[in-house]
Amino acid sequence: MSAHVPYTLAERGRIGGRSATRYTVAVAPPDRGVVDPAPAGQGGTAATIAWIDDAAGYLATLDATIVSATAAATATARLAVTNVGRTPAIVVPRRGPTGRPGA
Repeated sequence: MSAHVPYTLAERGRIGGRSATRYTVAVAPPDRGVVDPAPAGQGGTAATIAWIDDAAGYLATLDATIVSATAAATATARLAVTNVGRTPAIVVPRRGPTGRPGA
């Protein structure tokens, strides 16, 4: 969660079977919130909803809608965090005779 903009506590609920709290924010340049809608001087707004896991405090989901002030464009983005603490270890592939992995 960005420290630069005030998020509003909206509700408590469940995300992925876990207790979570929903926060909302709407920003416009020069606020420069979680999603910056103003690259290269383009104006606009960004409305963001974030669900934070109550027990562990991690970001469970983030939904953002970005609307351009100078072009007829709207973008949406969604981040969903799953399998917290259950991700398998990263295994470095073995190098074959050519020096490339698996070759």
